[in-house]
Amino acid sequence: MKRVAFATFGLLLIPLLAMVFTDSVNWEINDFIVMGVMLFTAGMLIELALKKFSTYRMVAVGVVVLAFLWLWAELAVGVFTNWGS
Repeated sequence: MKRVAFATFGLLLIPLLAMVFTDSVNWEINDFIVMGVMLFTAGMLIELALKKFSTYRMVAVGVVVLAFLWLWAELAVGVFTNWGS
């Protein structure tokens, strides 16, 4: 759990540092909370999949990664729900 928490913190430092050096990145505290929860949950699910599954572990990891990417894209710009607008 510590490894996932540190990785989440490290990944969240990227947009935080980007906000210091550029105006292109404009995250609010809610953005950091949502992304932190998403990253931590995905990391824990990947850890669980690697420990519990033996045969289809890479499929399970792939499903977690694809679900994370889908949710990220959907929350960012609504890629999949704004087809006709």
